[in-house]
Amino acid sequence: MTCPSCGGELELQDDFFVLTCSHCESVLRIVMPEIPPAFMVRRKASQREAMFQLDRYCREQGLPFVSGAQVTPVSYPYWKLDAVALKVRHTTYEVETTDTDEAYDDSRTEEREFTAINLAPVSVTRLATQSTSGVPCSLGLRTDYLRMIPFSQESTEPDTTYYSVNVREDLARATAFKGVVEAGKIDYANAAKNSTEIFGSRASVIHFPYFRVDSVTPEGIRTFYIDGVTGKVSGSAEQTVDSPVLEMEDSSAVQFGALKVSLHRCGNCGVDLPATRSCVYQCHNCGRIAFLESHALLQPTLLSVIGTVKESTHFPFWSMQFAEEDQSALRKIFGGILMSDRIMVPAFKIRNTEAMYRLCKRMSAAAGRIEFAQIETLSPASAPATVSLREALTMVELLWHRDLAGREIRTNIDSGFNPISVQLAFVPFAKEQYFYVDAALKAVTFEAGALA
Repeated sequence: MTCPSCGGELELQDDFFVLTCSHCESVLRIVMPEIPPAFMVRRKASQREAMFQLDRYCREQGLPFVSGAQVTPVSYPYWKLDAVALKVRHTTYEVETTDTDEAYDDSRTEEREFTAINLAPVSVTRLATQSTSGVPCSLGLRTDYLRMIPFSQESTEPDTTYYSVNVREDLARATAFKGVVEAGKIDYANAAKNSTEIFGSRASVIHFPYFRVDSVTPEGIRTFYIDGVTGKVSGSAEQTVDSPVLEMEDSSAVQFGALKVSLHRCGNCGVDLPATRSCVYQCHNCGRIAFLESHALLQPTLLSVIGTVKESTHFPFWSMQFAEEDQSALRKIFGGILMSDRIMVPAFKIRNTEAMYRLCKRMSAAAGRIEFAQIETLSPASAPATVSLREALTMVELLWHRDLAGREIRTNIDSGFNPISVQLAFVPFAKEQYFYVDAALKAVTFEAGALA
């Protein structure tokens, strides 16, 4: 991937949003495709190193050494699926109690039930092509630290055979997350109560390199697959004359996207925008406000609290308004927001999910007593909106189901999370020692250490 301004090589870090070119200092923005993007891992192990590791493997396994074998560099695609799992687990345990009212202490055993509701990140990789004996079906946790580059025809190696993606994303997702969902049913006593739900699934394709070594044996052909990064043997398979020949599936229906790099500039006057991650920017030259995210619910207006305090930080919140018929369900789930018709989701990163949830409930309850007005310019004290609207909607839906899992009430709640409009609102908070306190009501607080 190169800079569109000077053509220099770019290196992407964890933040796939805005970066500065190290060659020409141009501010660039990473544009993610609508369909899953594709990446590839560079081959690090040489063929000589791979054959050395193969000889060691054959000696350890008691196999004959390979000589005169055909070595072919190949690359297999894998689906990488990232999501958040909502896990509800019920546990029954016994507690020994003592009745002290009797003349003699009488101890008895009492059975109690405990419900644990947890959120956990899930990352799964699955082979995205026809299953081949000897090829690992998953890359494991290596995808979290492997260095990858965007997949393109220019970055491919000419002597490497690249296999096509012929497993659809929906099929890969259903197969990958099936084990995660079924894990909650291991406890047979509570299998009907335990549940696991997946939210915010994101997919990408990773092409991983191997060396395929085909050697002729008296029984047929033995094939070894050697890891192209570590050089170690990943698997092997044997084929005889009677082995069936697998036919390749049509891969024309499976497509993947590519990352794009564009100049991070104002669409009106062309001046570079700030090199900070945010979902909304205001050009310092012409004053134009632009949202970098498009959504059917998003209203292109900004709100701010009337009569804000100067010495404060204006934190952004996604203000999600609900229809009148859904407000009763909203108030049952998010208790304590009787006078509010909306949910206020922090549009900035918070380290802890519980801290984010508490701030969300507090701001939602206070929103009915705070006066907002539409603004045309962003205050210099405004914090960047680092949480996208899609992420905020996913988080609220996840919290909605989490609270629903711990309640017995189901009337008018199972309808789901359906906001009718969303606006970005800025609320001033003043820092008081270790906490931020809202400047409007002086009633909403959150820990300063919770900011990510």
